[in-house]
Order: sequence, then C-alpha cells, then structure tokens
Amino acid sequence: MKRGLTVTLVIALSLVMISITLLISSLLLIFATEKGTKLAWQQAQPFLPETLAVHSLEGRLAGPLEIRGLQVKSKSFHLEIDSIKLEWLPKRLFGRVLDVDNFAMEGVRFTQLDSAPPIPPEASKPLRLPEAIALSLDFRLGKVSLDNFEFRSMPDGDPFVIDSATLIATANTQEVDISSLNIKAPLFAVEGQARLTTGGNYDLQGELNWRVPVPDYPALKGQTLLNGSLRELTIHQTIEKPYAVKGEVLLKSPVDN
Repeated sequence: MKRGLTVTLVIALSLVMISITLLISSLLLIFATEKGTKLAWQQAQPFLPETLAVHSLEGRLAGPLEIRGLQVKSKSFHLEIDSIKLEWLPKRLFGRVLDVDNFAMEGVRFTQLDSAPPIPPEASKPLRLPEAIALSLDFRLGKVSLDNFEFRSMPDGDPFVIDSATLIATANTQEVDISSLNIKAPLFAVEGQARLTTGGNYDLQGELNWRVPVPDYPALKGQTLLNGSLRELTIHQTIEKPYAVKGEVLLKSPVDN
C-alpha cells in the first residue's frame, strides 16, 4: 500500500512539474519570441474593445517592440499614434528595476470631443507633502521621446503643437534625477535638468534654458535656476539682451498650504 501511495505521489509530482514546465515554456514563447508575441496578439484581438484599433504589431513583448496605427476613439476624445517603439530590459524587473532603453512615440494626435463633466465643489483640504514617497520600483529611462504631437481642445480648433521632446531620467527611493529634458515647439523651446529628493524637505535643484519667439520683436531667451526644496524654493530668473532682466523669488512652502 505504501509503495502504491509513493508511486501515486511521484506521478502527481511529475504531472505538476510537467505542467509548470509547459506553462513557463509557453510564457517564454509568448514573451521572448516574435512568433509567440504575434500568436498572443492574434488571440487577443477578438477581445479588444471596439474603441481600440491597432494596424500592426511587430517584435517581441520582451523588446524590441513596435506598434503602428494605434487608435482610441471614445465619446469624449480621439487619440491616434502613428508609431510606438519600445526597447527595455524585462529581466531587471526581478531586481525591482523598470529599465527602459528607448520608448519613442511619433505622430501623436489627441482631440478632445466632449468637455469633462463639472466636478462638484468640495471643501478644500490643505495639501501636505508626505514624509517620503516610497516607490515600489526603481526606474531608468534611457530615452523617452515624442515627435509630432498635436493637441486639439475641440475638433475644429487650432492645435497645440510639440515638434519634439526627449527625456532621460532615473528614479529610486532617494531621488528623481532628470539628467536631460529637451522640448521644441513653435511657441517655445526649453532644455534643462533637475534633481529632486523624495523625502524630508524634498531638496530640489534645477536649470532650464528657454526661448520664446515674439512676433516683430527679438525672441525672449533666458535661464531659470531652481535652488532649495519644496519647503523653501528660490527661483533665479535671467532674461538675455536686449531685454536684460534679472530677478529672484523666494517661495516658502510652495506645495504645503
């Protein structure tokens, strides 16, 4: 009887191990191979909502991955994205790090169709910074880019346009470090960097160099320096010649109120 029980347990454990192996193999096939990703996408398409459409999907979920012709159409807005490209290192998730080498969106058009319903007035509550912001994951964004972005607040309205924008940043339980930010648009251009700690006084340092064209006049060019914390922040502002303006502002408790 004991022998029969032992054989039964061995068979049961073998079946469990075979099932786990098949499951892991299937997940690896879907996640790490282009054929597996395409198969998973084909199976998922019938379950997508009617408001969502994708022209094509190429690559692997583990990266590199490219999505073309993404459209989201609802009663309140329309969103179109010509291309989304993703290159990342999913294995680093085991070390609690979301590591993205490149995330690029091109040809993004957002049109607001319906204004959001008014929010009922509520008793205002003072905003207070927490003692610290604990992130569940560390983040590394090697490069996040956006090209040819248009936003319309109504279908027939003039678009707000951003020609290009790039961001390089990291974040962990101690700080958020934006090592590079660059935005170019018809109405303005800005580039800079900033660093913010995620607890205590929330120390903040940053530098922004910007340019704003002015019709019939020389463009406004300047530099904005941030120094201090979210408890007490000093802003140094310089505007270059021919305007030649300098100023400094001290903000106490700019967030807490």
